[in-house]
Amino acid sequence: MYCAGWSCRTDTKETCFSGRSKVITKNGYQKELADVKIGEEVLVLNGGNTLSFEPIFDFIHAHRTGMYTFLRLTAFNAQANKTVSIEISFYHLIFLFENQYPIHASRVRIGDLLQIVDGINVLPGVVVKIEETKSEGFLSPLTPSGTIVIDGIVASNYAVVHSHLVAHYVMQPYRWWRAFFGASRQNDSKINTYATFFYKFSTATGLINIL
Repeated sequence: MYCAGWSCRTDTKETCFSGRSKVITKNGYQKELADVKIGEEVLVLNGGNTLSFEPIFDFIHAHRTGMYTFLRLTAFNAQANKTVSIEISFYHLIFLFENQYPIHASRVRIGDLLQIVDGINVLPGVVVKIEETKSEGFLSPLTPSGTIVIDGIVASNYAVVHSHLVAHYVMQPYRWWRAFFGASRQNDSKINTYATFFYKFSTATGLINIL
């Protein structure tokens, strides 16, 4: 059983990926998330369940310095003989294989199947290890599809809420804004203002418990 303190910081509900997490950019290179610039295109799993490249519109929240606690989920696919690991916080949503509704990382158990990427294919990766780890920085990117491939594993952009779909709908006006006016300025912030309002409203109304 994993305690609720297993988030990016124990004094808040910040949720994210570690700064050393790697994404695949459009030029085919792997790049640490802490080094990715807003506007760069990275590998995602789009609405048609196909892999494609999309720009990072913004970071819902980001801090590139300091040590934080994450869950490290390790998954293995025998067909590709491939083992991958993701450093993700307690409240962040992650996709199970052949399931469009992701769950909080803390609910993942040994034997569950994650969606892992091998070339152009998305394969089932059985979770073989779950552990706590420390890593530098945290970032939570926002893409048009609401998904991102982190260290070869498909994850959601969203956290804290239970519903990826609802969060995606709620963030749609902000994505339209960024698509029209361009990417936001590159900076580190505790949390994006739009996302902060949504979180505070959901908490105050009790929606955070059902979304």
